[in-house]
Amino acid sequence: MPFTLDDPIAYTFVFVEGKKEAPPVAETYRNTLLNAPQLMRSPPSKDLFFGNDAFEKWAQMLEEDFYHIPREEFEALNSIAHWHYYCIYMCMVSTNIFSKRHTTDRALQMNPELASIAPALEREYKALKVLEQKLEKAKGGFSVTYDVLQDAKQCKKIAGILRQFPEVYTRICAIIESIEAAA
Repeated sequence: MPFTLDDPIAYTFVFVEGKKEAPPVAETYRNTLLNAPQLMRSPPSKDLFFGNDAFEKWAQMLEEDFYHIPREEFEALNSIAHWHYYCIYMCMVSTNIFSKRHTTDRALQMNPELASIAPALEREYKALKVLEQKLEKAKGGFSVTYDVLQDAKQCKKIAGILRQFPEVYTRICAIIESIEAAA
């Protein structure tokens, strides 16, 4: 069945079976939460890293001079390289922390049987926020500068902070997995 949206691209959808009933929203949130540990542990593939492996790769990039590029390239196109090469990762870190109320908290609210893990998750999200603040204090947050990324000592310090994130995410995964173990 061809049709067009508000863009010039023609789309075609092929439905191979009848329309499925949408699962209840609470079930979707629950399943998403319970699947998070598996996604965190997805194995890397060539240039794609997930979860804790992504933090390690980012730390390695800082220590292995990935960010040693000409200033002109870093600042080109209204600092797009600044975002493409560094701040996009900071955006992911901050989004995970900020979006807790829209994701994890909603999953727990909609599934009262999961409420017992809320205090432990709250503690770990506070730990993530502390690490984000450490990155900012180390000049490795959103406001990272070209000069900071050229300073090996500063990059090593930032990499050390990045390597602390997996410890927290590992604890978060263990908390979530404890739900399944108890069931």
